[in-house]
This record gives sequence, structure tokens and C-alpha cells, in this order.
Amino acid sequence: MAHHKYSFKFSTKLNRNLRHFFEACLIVWLTLSSTEVMSQTDYAEQSIWDLGIGLTHFNIPDYQGSNNFTTITTPFPYIVYTGKLFRVKEGSVQSVLFSSERLYLGLSGDGTPPVNSDENAARSQMPNLDTVLELGPSLEYYLSISKNRLRRLFLELPLRAAIATDLKSTQHIGWITNPRIKYHYQEGKWRFRLGAGPAYSNSSYYQYYYGVSSEFETPTRPAYEAESGFGGMHYTSGFGWRHKNVYFGGYIRYIDLSHAVFKPSALVEKNHSVLSSLSIAWIFNSRK
Repeated sequence: MAHHKYSFKFSTKLNRNLRHFFEACLIVWLTLSSTEVMSQTDYAEQSIWDLGIGLTHFNIPDYQGSNNFTTITTPFPYIVYTGKLFRVKEGSVQSVLFSSERLYLGLSGDGTPPVNSDENAARSQMPNLDTVLELGPSLEYYLSISKNRLRRLFLELPLRAAIATDLKSTQHIGWITNPRIKYHYQEGKWRFRLGAGPAYSNSSYYQYYYGVSSEFETPTRPAYEAESGFGGMHYTSGFGWRHKNVYFGGYIRYIDLSHAVFKPSALVEKNHSVLSSLSIAWIFNSRK
């Protein structure tokens, strides 16, 4: 499948600043997506918003199956809004469909930071990987909601377009979906969430990360052309604790690549990947 590139021209200084801003946007999205900020308030009955500022520490692999990790510590905005028509939580914006409390349509996001191939042994002398942003719609269907709304079981069905960019050019690299069954529950001041589900992508998405053209072939890195299909099982867990204006939370995502279609690539160095984060935030403005 052909890759479409769109070129933009910037001065060197402007391009560098914009690239840093673009990468910061990715980190903020990842932070919000992995931070548990569920409100105790029944979002179907009244509106609520919380505003705050926090600090998060991330450990994220260069790509799934890589031995290399990027460690990031960065500030992030803590934002919660839950209303009758839409809500902002856990890094997503959702709206009620068909006046139903069980069906929601929102935005799903994910991505990876840029990779310098000179600092990744498996990709030595190969092209660098640009910042990748994934964005698209997500449908949530709530299978079960407890009377006090503190326990919720639901199905999440996202579909995201993946775009790689260094701000000199932008490349659509493919599509990804990872339907998951998720369970959120609350015990006192503690909130917990669990999730599990497969990931699927088209060949161009996998080719971007795992493809090896003949010009970069070596005795230990044979040429490889990726195929569409199964991209591994994703297992997620997270927790959040809030006392007055202080929030603390953590998140971990484990990906089992044992049966992923791209596993034969020499760029896959192990059968699993782990992304983790810890966050703390101070909420300076709240309204109920």
C-alpha cells in the first residue's frame, strides 16, 4: 500500500520548536489516557468539572517488542467534566448517543515518541521513526452498571488512524483497532480499572515499525515485509486515589506478542511489551 506524504516548510528553529510541541501533545494525550480520573458524581444526573495540574513519570518502549525504552517525566493537565450531553475523562471526549446512558461515542488516542535508530541496536543504520499519533472514534457500550454506579462493565470499540510526522512531512501509516472489555470499580477513595482485548492493524502500519527493506538487510536482520492481522493481546490495569485536592494514580499496559503476525521480524526482540506510568496531581478548581 502506498504511503501518502504531505510536506511543510519551516525555518530550522521553528521546526524544532513545533516538533517539541507536537511531541509534548503526544505525551499529554498518553498521560491523560493512562490516568484514572473518574468522578464519584453520577454523570447522568448533574454536571461536574475539576481542573488541576500534575506530574507524571512514563516508561514507554520504542515500539512493541523493542528492548529500548524512553523514560519521560512531564507535567500534565488534570481535566474532568461530566455532563448530561458529553463528558471529558480519562483523556477522551464522549457524547451520549440516542439519549442512552449505555452507549457513548468519543475519541480514542494513542501513539509513540520518535525513535533515533542510532540509539536502538535492532534498528542500527535504519531510518529513524517519527512521532506517531493515533486518533479516531471510539464506541463504548455499557453492559452492566451497578445501582450506585461505582461498578461498570463495558465494551470499547475504537478505530484509529495512525500518522507519523517530523513536521517536515506527514505520513499516514495505517489503521489500528483494539476492542477491549473493561471493568471500572470504586472502593471508598480508591478507583480501579481492568481491561483486556486484541489489537488488529493493516500491513502498512506494521511495515512502518517492523518492515526491513533489502537495503537494510544484514546477516542478523533479514528482509521482512509485514502483513495485516493480529497484533497481540493487550492487558491493562490502573488505579486512582483522591483525597480532597490531591490525586495519585498509576497505570500499566502489558502486551503479549507471542502470536502477533509481525513476530517473525528481526526488529521484534522479545515476546511482550510493558508501558507504565505514575502520576500525582493537585486539583485547584472544582465544582459540583
